Amino acid sequence: MQPDIVRAASDACPRLVRAAGYLKGTKPTPEAERMTAVLTRLAFGSLLALFGVLAGPQPVSAQSPASLSIASEDLPPYSTRERTGFEDLLATEMYRRLGIGLRIIPLPSERVLANANAGIEDGVFGRIGGMTEKYPNLVQFEESIRLSEFVAFSRRRDIEISGWDSLKPYNVGIITGWKILEWNIKGSKSLTKVKTVRQLFKMLDAGRVDVVVYMRWAGLHSIRELDIEGVRIVEPPLATKKSYWYLHKKHRDLVRRASAELRAMKRDGTYDRIFEQVLGQLVSD
Repeated sequence: MQPDIVRAASDACPRLVRAAGYLKGTKPTPEAERMTAVLTRLAFGSLLALFGVLAGPQPVSAQSPASLSIASEDLPPYSTRERTGFEDLLATEMYRRLGIGLRIIPLPSERVLANANAGIEDGVFGRIGGMTEKYPNLVQFEESIRLSEFVAFSRRRDIEISGWDSLKPYNVGIITGWKILEWNIKGSKSLTKVKTVRQLFKMLDAGRVDVVVYMRWAGLHSIRELDIEGVRIVEPPLATKKSYWYLHKKHRDLVRRASAELRAMKRDGTYDRIFEQVLGQLVSD
């Protein structure tokens, strides 16, 4: 059908214009020749558009993006500005296997989720499960990325922790934007929020707060990097949660394939190899 329509348009328009330019065998004027070209293009466009409408919508194949931008805060040893953290390396390898480039965008914790939810970035690194209730434009991976233990760090030896409510008598410090902490730490003597992990542990080291709440491995890494002594973890953990990667809903079709690839990396030993490379020393310490 389409070739016949195109041929008809090609034949009809030049004949019409030539007819307008001829008078008893005279040659068409330059203006008539220009009109021939214009009307021919218009006819092609209109008839092809009409053919598209008559033919109906065509199926669109789901294709992987050439690259993704993933928002991440500076959270050693999971994500670093040098892109050598556990999640940096793991995500880079996973997306490489899927044929997708990866750009990791460093942002303050509070902006990580907001930017991804708004579609400014394509996704985020590890966050606890269930964040889609507050950020409905995000889609959670099916496979968890790691287990996160949220613990209290303190210099004081007389502090005992047995749940969120046990923090009420103390001056507590956290990082702004950590939702699980903001949602659960209520009624403490004071609650100080800072932007970086360096500020958090320097504040504890200076005695400005009694307790800071942070993730176990990230906290131990920070204490070692800052050369802080005399700080201990107050057991047991306040919470233990699975953490997941999230993508913006425009990449919903990619989530299942990426989750399957992450599972494959756990089976073939890649996950354990990267974990040992980045976190092995902390575990042994």
